Amino acid sequence: MKDLILNIRELKLKRDYECEENDKKFYEKQKESSEYDVQSLSERVDKMENSIGNIVSKIDAVLNKMAAMDRAKTKRRENMNKILNTISESGDLDEKSKRHHMEKMVREELQRWDSDSSLRVPNTSSIPSPKKKK
Repeated sequence: MKDLILNIRELKLKRDYECEENDKKFYEKQKESSEYDVQSLSERVDKMENSIGNIVSKIDAVLNKMAAMDRAKTKRRENMNKILNTISESGDLDEKSKRHHMEKMVREELQRWDSDSSLRVPNTSSIPSPKKKK
């Protein structure tokens, strides 16, 4: 009877040991899987941050171009007002002289615009955007 009890105890201990080993293996696999998931998510977050950074830089470029266009528009408006004020102030000139004076001022202004546009830096937005993965 003692032998039977000892055998039962040994079997229980052996079973407990095997259960512990199985639990350890399970937790190790789970830990490896969890580490892989975290690494995978980390890589995806990095890619998303990079994409967001690219989008923000493109938005900044568009805003800068719009601001430059607005400044140019304001400058053109001011110059046209100067031309019109100069013409309206020259009331003692006849129509032909006014027209000649106005044409001269408009030509000068157009030449100034042409020289301003030739001094501008070429557009750098021709860099191809990254292709989307399917």
